[in-house]
Amino acid sequence: MAWRLPPVVTAVGALFLNWRLPEGNWPRPMLVLYCLSGMLMMTGLMAEHLGGAGEGEGFMAKGLVVVIALVAVLATAGARDLVLTYGIPALALGWVVMGQSLSAVEWFSALIHPMLMAVLGIVVAEELLRVRLAAFAARQELARNASTDVLTGLANRRAFDERLEAEHARSLRVGSGYALVMTDLDHFKHVNDTWGHEVGDEVLRELAQRLVSVLRTEDMLGRWGGEEFMALLPGAGEREAMTVAEKLRHAVADTLFATSAGSIPVTTSLGVAVFRGEQLPGMVARRADIALYAAKENGRNRSETA
Repeated sequence: MAWRLPPVVTAVGALFLNWRLPEGNWPRPMLVLYCLSGMLMMTGLMAEHLGGAGEGEGFMAKGLVVVIALVAVLATAGARDLVLTYGIPALALGWVVMGQSLSAVEWFSALIHPMLMAVLGIVVAEELLRVRLAAFAARQELARNASTDVLTGLANRRAFDERLEAEHARSLRVGSGYALVMTDLDHFKHVNDTWGHEVGDEVLRELAQRLVSVLRTEDMLGRWGGEEFMALLPGAGEREAMTVAEKLRHAVADTLFATSAGSIPVTTSLGVAVFRGEQLPGMVARRADIALYAAKENGRNRSETA
């Protein structure tokens, strides 16, 4: 009973934690503890049978092999956890076997199957870890592709809208505020018609890099659509937002764009809107769009606010 109690208590503890702390960081440590307690249980029971009449030795040896194989399946975090899970029971089992008056053949027979299963268990655990990491990487790649603009590497419209909604909700809740800066390339159709869409794509990629270089780490830049980009500036007022907008404008207009067709002059118009307690983020974005239209109407290569 003493050998069987630890894994039972560990299992009950895991169920309790799953009920009270379903989002906690306990699963992996509890899994290792559960596997270790199961291994120690089988090692202890086998040790008792080795030191006794030995009637259940074969059964206990088989049980130990099963537990070792089970641990290999459960311990999917790689071989590092198996050092603890396998190491302590292996040392204990070796100590018990060495303490018995066994011949070399009996000693080998007692240890060979557990040791073989330990080696196989390590291989299985490493392969399971490899599969888990590959699956995790695939999921991360899918998530990244779903939220990233393929051409520029910026957040796409969907990802930007999610961040904007979160910032808008926070501003409504705590009154922190934010600003939006919408930018649109001037006469971009002329670029595509004159030098081709490949050069147009080069311009968009370079534009994204220049705009990002101006923004703070807490700001977010996304591709709003086509040649339109939107910057979210958390905590910014109108004066700060207009300053950023002018920096963005100069980052584009002051240096020619190096493309495969040669150096091309590019300018951009910008519209700024500051959160004023609107109930929906789309209302703020709409004002930024109106300000951008005003910048286009007033001569382009300028910043306007609404």
